[in-house]
Amino acid sequence: MSNMKEKKELVVTEVDTEKPIKGKEETIIKYALMTLGGILAICVVALVVFLAIPPKAVSIGKEKITQDEFVYYYKQQADIILEYRDYIAPDVDDLTFLMAEYANGITYSQSAAQRALAVILETYVLNDLANGDDPDFKYDTVELDESINQFKMDFENYATENDMKNDEVSSLLYGCTYKTLIKAYTMSWIANKYQEDQISKLEASVTEEQMGEYYDTFKDDLDAVTVRHILVANFDVTTGVDYTEEQQAAAKVKIDEAYAKILAGDDFMEVALVYSEDPGVVENEGIYQFRKEETDLTEFSDWAFVAEIGDVGQIETYIGYHIVELTSRTTYEDLKDTVRYNLAYGELTKVLSEIESSEKYQIAYYDGFYEF
Repeated sequence: MSNMKEKKELVVTEVDTEKPIKGKEETIIKYALMTLGGILAICVVALVVFLAIPPKAVSIGKEKITQDEFVYYYKQQADIILEYRDYIAPDVDDLTFLMAEYANGITYSQSAAQRALAVILETYVLNDLANGDDPDFKYDTVELDESINQFKMDFENYATENDMKNDEVSSLLYGCTYKTLIKAYTMSWIANKYQEDQISKLEASVTEEQMGEYYDTFKDDLDAVTVRHILVANFDVTTGVDYTEEQQAAAKVKIDEAYAKILAGDDFMEVALVYSEDPGVVENEGIYQFRKEETDLTEFSDWAFVAEIGDVGQIETYIGYHIVELTSRTTYEDLKDTVRYNLAYGELTKVLSEIESSEKYQIAYYDGFYEF
């Protein structure tokens, strides 16, 4: 629904920290597994300004996490937060947003540092398990070497083509040296292999009864709807300026006219292409799929999640007037794979949390951590 958010007031709000740092669609290290195309795309993004920190930021047990390594993980989390910024406050620059208060007196930057530490801790735990602490698991070292070599080749070719040194590219994209990047890539690969193996084993033990209970409990968070949508805005979509009362009245007449055509039997898509001011209508014909949490248009989601398949309704939100047709809604059968994965992931998280809280992984903080 992001195409309908052009008028969002530029305010800093909270990021949901209750969700896991990673999941089925987001690996432990978000950017280390990029293809060359992904690297090329990110190269044009402005860098976040990082605060200088001492050589050591934290230690996890006997492992000392250097400035360079911590900044790598910090940047991944800061980039995720800045993607959220792009959604709610695109005109606010990176550093201003990161220094804004997030919650309970901490800034977004401090939140990114906390998240980075959580990822580092879990990555080191998973690597220890994969490298001997769990005798029942072995990863393919040949496959690992092939993956690292491919990543190096793509990375180094890109650096050569752009007349840059490896460290320059690594600093630009990841905030760290090339050596640290390869270490992080290697640890990410191993951690992901172990996690995938454990989740696969845990999925096999999930029962239908557990899945049904989980779905019933979290149905509102899991279900998604698909709608066809027409928007007539109550503001100038080019300048963002609110319409006058006269212009809003004209917008209402326009949406009523479109609604009448649909009720009279005209093809929804044909009406959408003529009347809709949603910028995405040309690309997606006004079709959207979303869960409740994925739109802030409350009236929109309230209608969509109680309507019957095939219902057409007219809704007003803070960005204008809408015509919506509900075309489908997910069911338990559609989401069984997701439910099974979530249950297995939850069990693995419990195991990892217990290990992470052990004396072996005691965390020590240095001044560098608090700089964030």
